[in-house]
Amino acid sequence: MPHNKTFENQALLYAYGELDDSKEHAFLEHLKTCKECQAILKISALTSAALPPVQAPVLNLQEEFKPAWSFKDLFNKVKNLSRPVLWGAAAACCVAVLVSFIGLKNHTEEGYMYFDDSIYAQIGNVESDIDNLLEDIDSYL
Repeated sequence: MPHNKTFENQALLYAYGELDDSKEHAFLEHLKTCKECQAILKISALTSAALPPVQAPVLNLQEEFKPAWSFKDLFNKVKNLSRPVLWGAAAACCVAVLVSFIGLKNHTEEGYMYFDDSIYAQIGNVESDIDNLLEDIDSYL
Protein backbone atom coordinates (compact mmCIF):
# COMPACT_ATOMS: atom_id res chain seq x y z
CA MET A 1 0.00 0.00 0.00
CA PRO A 2 1.30 3.50 -0.79
CA HIS A 3 2.32 5.80 2.03
CA ASN A 4 -0.06 8.67 2.87
CA LYS A 5 -1.06 10.99 5.76
CA THR A 6 -3.51 8.44 7.13
CA PHE A 7 -0.70 5.93 7.67
CA GLU A 8 1.51 8.64 9.23
CA ASN A 9 -1.25 9.40 11.75
CA GLN A 10 -1.75 5.71 12.38
CA ALA A 11 2.01 5.30 12.93
CA LEU A 12 1.94 7.93 15.69
CA LEU A 13 -1.18 6.42 17.24
CA TYR A 14 0.42 2.96 17.12
CA ALA A 15 3.63 4.28 18.70
CA TYR A 16 1.70 5.59 21.70
CA GLY A 17 -0.65 2.61 21.98
CA GLU A 18 -3.71 4.53 20.85
CA LEU A 19 -4.49 2.87 17.50
CA ASP A 20 -7.85 1.07 17.31
CA ASP A 21 -7.66 -2.72 17.13
CA SER A 22 -9.77 -2.67 13.96
CA LYS A 23 -7.13 -0.58 12.11
CA GLU A 24 -4.06 -2.14 13.65
CA HIS A 25 -3.91 -5.20 11.36
CA ALA A 26 -4.01 -3.10 8.17
CA PHE A 27 -1.39 -0.73 9.56
CA LEU A 28 0.98 -3.58 10.48
CA GLU A 29 0.71 -4.96 6.92
CA HIS A 30 1.59 -1.51 5.57
CA LEU A 31 4.44 -1.12 8.09
CA LYS A 32 6.24 -4.19 6.72
CA THR A 33 6.99 -2.39 3.45
CA CYS A 34 6.91 1.35 4.31
CA LYS A 35 10.27 2.88 5.27
CA GLU A 36 8.68 6.25 6.18
CA CYS A 37 6.30 4.71 8.75
CA GLN A 38 9.17 2.64 10.14
CA ALA A 39 11.18 5.87 10.56
CA ILE A 40 8.24 7.54 12.32
CA LEU A 41 8.02 4.64 14.78
CA LYS A 42 11.78 4.73 15.36
CA ILE A 43 11.77 8.48 16.03
CA SER A 44 8.75 8.14 18.33
CA ALA A 45 10.47 5.36 20.28
CA LEU A 46 13.68 7.39 20.63
CA THR A 47 11.72 10.48 21.72
CA SER A 48 9.75 8.51 24.28
CA ALA A 49 12.92 6.91 25.64
CA ALA A 50 14.66 10.29 25.96
CA LEU A 51 11.85 11.89 27.94
CA PRO A 52 11.36 11.11 31.62
CA PRO A 53 8.04 9.52 32.51
CA VAL A 54 5.44 12.07 33.47
CA GLN A 55 2.78 11.46 36.05
CA ALA A 56 -0.20 13.66 36.67
CA PRO A 57 -0.06 15.46 40.02
CA VAL A 58 -2.32 14.18 42.74
CA LEU A 59 -4.70 16.86 43.89
CA ASN A 60 -6.37 16.96 47.24
CA LEU A 61 -9.43 18.98 46.32
CA GLN A 62 -10.55 19.45 49.90
CA GLU A 63 -7.33 21.30 50.75
CA GLU A 64 -6.96 23.07 47.40
CA PHE A 65 -10.40 24.66 47.46
CA LYS A 66 -10.89 25.29 51.16
CA PRO A 67 -12.91 28.50 51.60
CA ALA A 68 -11.35 31.38 53.49
CA TRP A 69 -14.23 31.41 55.97
CA SER A 70 -17.43 29.55 56.62
CA PHE A 71 -20.72 30.23 58.35
CA LYS A 72 -19.81 27.57 60.89
CA ASP A 73 -16.67 29.49 61.87
CA LEU A 74 -18.63 32.74 62.04
CA PHE A 75 -21.31 31.10 64.21
CA ASN A 76 -18.67 29.74 66.60
CA LYS A 77 -17.11 33.20 66.95
CA VAL A 78 -20.47 34.82 67.62
CA LYS A 79 -21.41 32.04 70.05
CA ASN A 80 -18.31 32.77 72.11
CA LEU A 81 -19.24 36.44 72.63
CA SER A 82 -20.85 37.37 75.91
CA ARG A 83 -24.62 37.82 76.07
CA PRO A 84 -24.57 41.56 76.89
CA VAL A 85 -22.48 42.26 73.82
CA LEU A 86 -24.89 40.29 71.63
CA TRP A 87 -27.92 42.03 73.12
CA GLY A 88 -26.24 45.40 72.64
CA ALA A 89 -25.54 44.64 69.00
CA ALA A 90 -29.10 43.45 68.46
CA ALA A 91 -30.49 46.58 70.13
CA ALA A 92 -28.27 48.83 68.02
CA CYS A 93 -29.54 47.14 64.85
CA CYS A 94 -33.15 47.58 65.96
CA VAL A 95 -32.54 51.25 66.74
CA ALA A 96 -30.95 51.79 63.33
CA VAL A 97 -33.93 50.20 61.59
CA LEU A 98 -36.36 52.25 63.69
CA VAL A 99 -34.58 55.52 62.91
CA SER A 100 -34.58 54.64 59.21
CA PHE A 101 -38.32 53.99 59.19
CA ILE A 102 -39.07 57.17 61.10
CA GLY A 103 -36.96 59.16 58.64
CA LEU A 104 -38.57 57.54 55.61
CA LYS A 105 -42.04 58.16 56.97
CA ASN A 106 -41.46 61.92 57.16
CA HIS A 107 -41.04 63.22 53.63
CA THR A 108 -42.69 65.82 51.40
CA GLU A 109 -44.71 65.23 48.26
CA GLU A 110 -41.68 66.14 46.14
CA GLY A 111 -39.80 63.24 47.67
CA TYR A 112 -37.31 65.29 49.67
CA MET A 113 -36.51 64.14 53.15
CA TYR A 114 -37.04 66.54 56.02
CA PHE A 115 -37.13 66.21 59.76
CA ASP A 116 -39.38 68.20 61.99
CA ASP A 117 -38.68 68.93 65.65
CA SER A 118 -40.40 65.75 66.86
CA ILE A 119 -37.97 63.54 64.97
CA TYR A 120 -35.02 65.20 66.71
CA ALA A 121 -36.68 64.52 70.06
CA GLN A 122 -37.17 60.87 69.08
CA ILE A 123 -33.56 60.57 67.98
CA GLY A 124 -32.46 62.12 71.29
CA ASN A 125 -34.48 59.53 73.19
CA VAL A 126 -32.96 56.73 71.13
CA GLU A 127 -29.45 58.09 71.73
CA SER A 128 -30.04 58.16 75.49
CA ASP A 129 -31.39 54.59 75.35
CA ILE A 130 -28.24 53.49 73.51
CA ASP A 131 -26.04 55.25 76.08
CA ASN A 132 -27.89 53.51 78.92
CA LEU A 133 -27.54 50.16 77.13
CA LEU A 134 -23.79 50.67 76.63
CA GLU A 135 -23.40 51.55 80.31
CA ASP A 136 -25.23 48.35 81.24
CA ILE A 137 -22.92 46.35 78.96
CA ASP A 138 -19.85 47.97 80.52
CA SER A 139 -21.11 47.08 83.98
CA TYR A 140 -21.39 43.41 82.98
CA LEU A 141 -17.89 43.34 81.56
